Parts: sequence; structure tokens; C-alpha cells
Amino acid sequence: ARRDAQAILDGDAYKTKTGARPLRGVLKWLGDRLEPIGNAIARVWNATFGQLPPVLAWLVVIALIAAAVYLLARTAQSRTAARAVHQTNGIATEPLDVLTAADLDQAAIDAEHCGDLALAIRLRFRAGLLRLDHDAHAIRGRPGLTTREVRSTLRIDEFDALANTFEDVTYGDKVPSDDDAHAARQRWPTVIREASRG
Repeated sequence: ARRDAQAILDGDAYKTKTGARPLRGVLKWLGDRLEPIGNAIARVWNATFGQLPPVLAWLVVIALIAAAVYLLARTAQSRTAARAVHQTNGIATEPLDVLTAADLDQAAIDAEHCGDLALAIRLRFRAGLLRLDHDAHAIRGRPGLTTREVRSTLRIDEFDALANTFEDVTYGDKVPSDDDAHAARQRWPTVIREASRG
């Protein structure tokens, strides 16, 4: 029985087959090229997280990746909002429902944090127009709508002041101040309330 078993194991069915491996050279070349990168990553990992338990190290890495994704998303949102602000005669030429007022307000906050007060004022103006259309139902937003038309429709002094600053910043050479940005934040709610009553 032992001889029979050995004969079976020595047969072709149980022999290791060593055929041609066409990708062996390519994989070895690729491995040789990637080895320094892998070693560098291992050195950085050990220097940064070597003292931490593995689970905690991975949690830190996941948190850092999540933070980076969040910041990239916020930056993309701000850029989208900024691209949406293309004005003619003071009002955006795109349909006013491309972004929500909340999106534009958040983009304005981001612009202020970056020190771009002119963009912040433009974005808040656009958000205000959206609210005048969708919330107060005081205007009908459309491409080509001008500030002059909105002024004559609303007849609200607070809006006129906001529109003056907006036009001076957008079309004039006015460099906005912190007071201008603050006024935009404070006056728009008053304008929306007054327009809603009218």
C-alpha cells in the first residue's frame, strides 16, 4: 500500500508544473521600481505612527483623509459658487436657481475667511436675490435682470445701499472694507423682511 501511494504521488497529477511565466520579467521590473517608494512610505509611517497602536494609527489616518476630503469639497463648492457669479448690469446672467442661497452664503463666508471681501459681497448679493425671488416672492429672477429693475420694484433704501456697494465693488474701483462686508451680512435680512411685507 505504501508503494502504491508513493507511485500515485510520483505521478504526473501531483507534480508541480513549471510552465512559462510571460509576465515574470515585467512584474519583477515593476517591483524593483516600486520598492524605493514602498520603503519611503514605510519610513514615514514608522516615524509618524510607529509609537501608536496600529488601530489608533489607522484611525488617525482615516480622520486626516476625511478632513482633506471635507476641505476639498468646501473648496469646490466655493469655486462653483464663484463661477456662478457672472454679472451683467449688476445681476447674474445665469438662472438664479443654479445654487441655493445657503450655498452662496457659505461660499461668501469662505471668501471672507480667505480675505476676498469683494467676492463675499458679490456672493451675498446673489444669495439675497435668490431669497427675494424664492422666499419673499418680491422679484422674478431671470437672466438679464438689472439692479435698476430690482430697485424700482422694491423701493427699499436698505437694498439701494447694498446695490450701491455691490456695483461700486463689481464695476468700480472700490476696494471693499470689513464694514462693507459686515453691512452686507446685516442688511440683507432686513431687505428680505421688508420685501416680504410688500
